Amino acid sequence: MSPRVFTNRKFKQSESKLLLTIKRRPFIFFGLPFLMCITGGSFGLSYLTRTKYDLHAQKSSMLEKEEELHMKKDRRKINLQQEYWLLQAKEPSLKANDYEIKRVPRPPGAFDGVLEK
Repeated sequence: MSPRVFTNRKFKQSESKLLLTIKRRPFIFFGLPFLMCITGGSFGLSYLTRTKYDLHAQKSSMLEKEEELHMKKDRRKINLQQEYWLLQAKEPSLKANDYEIKRVPRPPGAFDGVLEK
């Protein structure tokens, strides 16, 4: 027998069908799953945040009902003229000029803002 001589044929590796399709269409195996994760995550997070805000709204509505029931007990009618006169300083505690200017005593040795002559 004669020794084998190198032939002109190239060595061809057998690639699997999966590797061939990945090389031909990389978007299907990498881009599409990535986009599906992004959109799915967006919908999932929106569901979680909606649950959070619904719970907060439910708690605040329960408090509003309790406050409403409590406030109906001691309710008085509002008279606009009476409120106007109260705001116009009919009571002495609300007068605008009912005050006296006094200096605040400072601790000994502290600068009080007055320069000596």
